[in-house]
Amino acid sequence: MASKTERGFFIDPNVVHTSIPDAILKDLCSRFLINLPTEEQEDMVRVFFQIELAHWYYIDFYCQEQHLPTYGLKEFTKVNIL
Repeated sequence: MASKTERGFFIDPNVVHTSIPDAILKDLCSRFLINLPTEEQEDMVRVFFQIELAHWYYIDFYCQEQHLPTYGLKEFTKVNIL
């Protein structure tokens, strides 16, 4: 059960939180999610496709250059949704 809130969302103590810096998450969201056209924002398949693109961008450009940990798509998606 969620115990406290952060940014208006309930935090599930069972969810693994990652060490992806906020600045990187904000960059990825602005590149792949925030500027998504409205009609595509309403299509969950399209949104998850964009999250997958953000995941690969993170692995290709951030993990190799800054030696950040890699995460599978499932864990990466949890970070973006929370």
